[in-house]
Amino acid sequence: VTTAYTGQDRRSAFAKLVRFSEHAVFAEDIRLAGILFRGGRYDFASPAQRKELEADEQAQIAFIEWFLLDHDLFGDNGTIAEQFLAARGADLSAGERTWLERMAASCLRPYEVAEIRPDDGLGLRDLWTDDVIQVRERLATRQLVRWDILAVRVVPGPVDGLVLEGAPHLYPPEARDDILAELRRVHRRHRRHLKTDDPAVFFKRIGMTFNHLWLDHVALRAMPTVVTPEGDLLAPTKVVFDIADRAKVSAALEGHPALEREDDGSFTWLQPTESYARILGTFVIGAGRLTLETIS
Repeated sequence: VTTAYTGQDRRSAFAKLVRFSEHAVFAEDIRLAGILFRGGRYDFASPAQRKELEADEQAQIAFIEWFLLDHDLFGDNGTIAEQFLAARGADLSAGERTWLERMAASCLRPYEVAEIRPDDGLGLRDLWTDDVIQVRERLATRQLVRWDILAVRVVPGPVDGLVLEGAPHLYPPEARDDILAELRRVHRRHRRHLKTDDPAVFFKRIGMTFNHLWLDHVALRAMPTVVTPEGDLLAPTKVVFDIADRAKVSAALEGHPALEREDDGSFTWLQPTESYARILGTFVIGAGRLTLETIS
């Protein structure tokens, strides 16, 4: 069996590409690329969220890969990977060059996990074309579940078949429709400039959008607001009353139709509905005090 590249080829080729990108001539490109990659989302993040994102290793890797492989340099000069291959490709080994050429031609695309074969591979549904592809994979079969949504690079493997490469963006399954709607909106905006119907050209151009979607639906997603059926915010509340006659208070609570005495002597305040009794609060009689606890 002929091996197109080895694990060492991958590591050494990527290291050489990174070193090439550290040349001072690319300093302004990487600054502008960072702004484009973040898409203004950091402006709405709290200081704690921003600090966490800036320290997130996966987010850093995702940016580096996008900048090196997908981002068109200022002046329409192609990508870092394309410039590196043109300038230094002859100095690479056959395996290094093969892997890097495949990565340079790759793009992030949106997929849904359709099938998992533990320690063997995945069936991925391309959300843009609805085609299902089979990829060889071991580690991700232990981390993903069916219906998970991800944006990832799928490239020819070192021997045969397809494999996953690079840092994926993972999204919750419930974000599927919103992600597709946003990608279609972006496609409409870019369509007249693409000059082709090839989805790979489109996704190559808008790779940073997958990071924007990850920030919107995962890293910076607003927490849901939990409210009562009346629409009031949940706010656990305690009201304390002084009592002069414990027996009279206990008798009054005992006789109230909306209250149910519990084994510990407390009283549960109930509101009957068609299918269940909703708990509104709890009364507890203590030494000289009556306490009411509610959720709003």
